[in-house]
Amino acid sequence: MGTHPQGTFTVNPDTKPKQVDSIAEGGPHAGQLTRGIYEILDATDKRACWGTPGGPRPTVFKSAPGSGWILQYWKKIGQVPSG
Repeated sequence: MGTHPQGTFTVNPDTKPKQVDSIAEGGPHAGQLTRGIYEILDATDKRACWGTPGGPRPTVFKSAPGSGWILQYWKKIGQVPSG
């Protein structure tokens, strides 16, 4: 799937699991909706699982070989720069 530095994200924190949608402004999937789910585990750890562009939204935080899903984990490792 890949990512593109420009685009839009829409989050819905009221669902279980929480939902996120992304539309890239460039690259091979420009203009296509990519659906995902996300979770804020604690103050430093987050995760998301993305479906394929134009495909259905994942329902679990897994990425089986051949699924086309992308599972991401983020960990804050320092202070966020100001300004």
